[in-house]
Amino acid sequence: MNGQLPLFLPNFFTGKGALVLCIWFLSLWASQPLMSQCELSGLVVDASDNGTCSLVISGPGLPILELQGNPFSLAPGDEVNFSFDTFPGPICGLGIPVSLSCVVVVSSSSNTTYCNAKYAWEADSLNPFCLLFQPYINPPLGDTYYWDFGDGFSSSQPAPWHTYALEGEYTVCLTLTDQSGCTNTYCETLVIGNPPSYCDFGASTLVDGLELTAEIFNYADYGPYYPQNIEWYNGSTSEILGTLPILIYTLADSSALEELCAVYQVEYPDGTICEGSWCGNIWESTECIDSTLIQPNFQCPNVFLPVCGCDGVTYANECEAKYYYGVSSWTQGPCAGYYGDCVAYCYYYQMTDTSYFVVNTSVGDYDQFHWILDGGAPTANNVGNFLLSMPEEGYHKICIEIWDTDSGCSSSYCKDLYFGDPDAECNYTDCVWPGDANGDYVANVYDLLNIGLGYGCIGVERPDAELAWVGQPAPSWGLSVLAGTDYKHLDCNGDGLVIYNDVNAIDQNYTSGTPPEPSPHTNGLQVYFFFDQDTIFVDETTPEFIPVTGGLYVGTPLEPAVDLHGLGISLVYPQQDLLDPYSTTADYLDNCFFGVSNQSLWMYRDLYDEKRMDMAFSRKAGQGANGYGPIANVGFIIISDIIGGRTEEYIPFEMVIDGIQLIDENGVLLPYNLPVPVDSLIIVNKLATGLKETGPASQIQLFPNPAKDRIWAEWDGIEVQSAILFNALGQELKELPVTSGRQEWSLEGLTQGVYSVQFHTEKGVLSKKFVVVGR
Repeated sequence: MNGQLPLFLPNFFTGKGALVLCIWFLSLWASQPLMSQCELSGLVVDASDNGTCSLVISGPGLPILELQGNPFSLAPGDEVNFSFDTFPGPICGLGIPVSLSCVVVVSSSSNTTYCNAKYAWEADSLNPFCLLFQPYINPPLGDTYYWDFGDGFSSSQPAPWHTYALEGEYTVCLTLTDQSGCTNTYCETLVIGNPPSYCDFGASTLVDGLELTAEIFNYADYGPYYPQNIEWYNGSTSEILGTLPILIYTLADSSALEELCAVYQVEYPDGTICEGSWCGNIWESTECIDSTLIQPNFQCPNVFLPVCGCDGVTYANECEAKYYYGVSSWTQGPCAGYYGDCVAYCYYYQMTDTSYFVVNTSVGDYDQFHWILDGGAPTANNVGNFLLSMPEEGYHKICIEIWDTDSGCSSSYCKDLYFGDPDAECNYTDCVWPGDANGDYVANVYDLLNIGLGYGCIGVERPDAELAWVGQPAPSWGLSVLAGTDYKHLDCNGDGLVIYNDVNAIDQNYTSGTPPEPSPHTNGLQVYFFFDQDTIFVDETTPEFIPVTGGLYVGTPLEPAVDLHGLGISLVYPQQDLLDPYSTTADYLDNCFFGVSNQSLWMYRDLYDEKRMDMAFSRKAGQGANGYGPIANVGFIIISDIIGGRTEEYIPFEMVIDGIQLIDENGVLLPYNLPVPVDSLIIVNKLATGLKETGPASQIQLFPNPAKDRIWAEWDGIEVQSAILFNALGQELKELPVTSGRQEWSLEGLTQGVYSVQFHTEKGVLSKKFVVVGR
């Protein structure tokens, strides 16, 4: 009903020594300015069902304010702007007693309309664990929201993103309070996560009493809705339960079936067949400790934000309670009896940019406490909750110390609070700039390396997070990469999880900057780029656009990569004018030594105006990769009309390696070597001379290319004096026999990769490349 007290509003805690009268303490630091008149906003709520309470005011960022008297004739549901004076009267257990000094009724309860808390949700296309929730009605300013995501986390944002750590069913509830005071709650049960099957099929289950209904269905747009063949079975006993896509089964008792499984076969319209399987627990845990929640490999933040678990144990934070110990529910703050029967703790509500309402929420057996600001002198003992205003911009430390004169128990707790212009907060703290994951204040491919290092880690969500290039204050996670960057910077979108969605912030806020200066080492890991062909010819029959490809290679058979976790690189193409603008592409090789695509992150950026292409690749499996070979194909499009308009007969198109960073699984920079810092493609411009055949390069051919067991060389009109075989690193392997204008050479003993033959002729030295495959 309108004007009724929302169930989700917090209560306050009192210890043994807490005052029976909750003192509104404004004399502390009395020289500081008080709140201006009528600057607070809130909703008048009927609290008559709670003991001796009558009317209270609640609002965003406010504690519950108990009204003493009603001189302004307010009614439940009124939205008001107000200010108040202290009132040292009795409390009714909900909040702080106040006397209103200024009231402006913004919206009267007589204008109350029904509020609709129904919402829509949509999973991210790349990460089905990440969902966007949106109310059906576009809400006006002043509405308040409380989202309960069903996994122990909540949000007060109107349309929040939330990432679930585990797949399963979650009941998500939205409680909405509109400007008129109307409060409404809507709940919906969602199935979260990767569909627990293959072949783009998912599963759903419903237990009503002892009747089980389950369904296997196609959630994609392609193929049949149900699989053609299916078999349901008991995951514990292997008993066959049914062979239809929809299973309706009556259980003997609740313990008869703990895990339901299915195997199935799908035939798609193109004739391909896919075999899938699914297993799931059909029962929701009602116990305090749910072992299915425990994920010992999660990296929880090293921060102390204590919660009291349903088992009566105090845990350092929500993440540790849930994923380390399987606690299914908890309350904020420590349990009574923690730290020798008393523990200090306080909560705070921001009232304005320069003021907070601070609440003593200490628990346990204590009879004395006081507050300390910025390390100064303590206040008088047992001064209760108070409004703290600070005119000096910056962070200020507020501490509470508690003790018991009989038992000797003592405890303290401190919190840094920011006072001042929100836009200036980054001048005083380490803010997150979305996309900058390495702390250099730019977002580019090199930030991908850190995201890969922290991939899958869970930490504290960033308040009011957004992807815009704006500095955003965020709590530290207590974890950092080797270079000292806190993991909060890796969580670019602020959802408390480091995952591939965070790469979107790099792309959105990309700044090219200056690549790292090359610093090759003789004994470092070999990194090189090779064009797939060394020569192309342009004549009257050449199409307008000529595709050209090449490969990015790492390591060699004799010196492979060891524990390689990330690679950032910049490829510079000085002859920019030869290319179709922004035509460069890069494709990760899914079968390369670095790992299949679901084990890796990668991105590229075509910076045509700067004559370069940036690329980065990172593992996300927590371990580096060992091996050698190509990891990406790079493509370009050359415009033949531009070639034809030039007078040169031979035009080089070069690729220069620049700005390399290699890291291992610990984030340590790895040394590298550039055996071939520049690779060239020769464009033979036949249109410049009008000749059909010209130039010595066209007089020597290697075929087939690629080759497997043997290769032939053929030349005409040119005298070949000798031929020498080189590997991709420019190392001489052997001299090849030359006896006639057509020569066959065995490739026995050569590993897969790029090689070149250097031909010594009377017209000079010519080089031809070829690729060995199938080894």
